[in-house]
Amino acid sequence: MPKNSIKPLPSVEYLRECFSYGPETGALTWKDRPREHFASPTGYGIFKCRYAGRPAGAPHNAGYLQVRVAPGNYLAHRIAWAIYHGSWPTLDIDHINGIRTDNRIINLRDVSRQTNLRNSARRPCNTSGHTGVVWHPRNGKWQAQVTIHGKNHYLGQFDDVGDAIAARQRANEQFGFSPRHGLDLAVIQ
Repeated sequence: MPKNSIKPLPSVEYLRECFSYGPETGALTWKDRPREHFASPTGYGIFKCRYAGRPAGAPHNAGYLQVRVAPGNYLAHRIAWAIYHGSWPTLDIDHINGIRTDNRIINLRDVSRQTNLRNSARRPCNTSGHTGVVWHPRNGKWQAQVTIHGKNHYLGQFDDVGDAIAARQRANEQFGFSPRHGLDLAVIQ
């Protein structure tokens, strides 16, 4: 397979042979998979002893759960969506409450990248403590800004940080950001 080619997604039927999904709990559990999923009887036996009936997924470097199933690694929330809805998500899966391991179906939605970003936590590199508010030492003022459709919009410069935060909050409401957008991820979880 060429380097830039996209790996094929496993079918929903295949996923349903591999996993049980609890939509109320978000739990993804390995099933006792069919023998034909494995290249050898030994591989099947090892899987059956180690994994069948146990929770599926390990932490991904971004805080989500990731599962290895042929032909590769997949995020558990995307597998949960596919099993529950009968098809793979077409866009981004947004965790509505911001908790990346909460894969209950009521917490997942298939949304555009833009909508997903409007529900994101504050980035770790943020230094002001408020998304879209930065200090400009050269002019000694706080600046508020918001990014819409990939373009930065200047909201003004302010002597008081509270005024800059208020300007950004008005923009959040105007452009449909979620109330939890920009909150500290540690507070969310």
